[in-house]
Amino acid sequence: MEDNQNRLSVDEYYEVEHFARENGISPSQVSRLIKKIGNDREALTKAAMALRGTEVRYRTNNEATGYNGKDQAKPC
Repeated sequence: MEDNQNRLSVDEYYEVEHFARENGISPSQVSRLIKKIGNDREALTKAAMALRGTEVRYRTNNEATGYNGKDQAKPC
């Protein structure tokens, strides 16, 4: 039996809408991707990222805060 959690159903609009919202693309773009590459969630997520022109990249805490490891206060 196939694991349906790894598949996105094009017939269930709420799934398409949720996936679109999660991945920053429109529901119509999701439907086109499903027609083009199938309904495997992992493949669709990669295709959605490529469509948006982004890569998965996790920011470190230093990147998030802007801290560069140097004392940013100027001496008096």
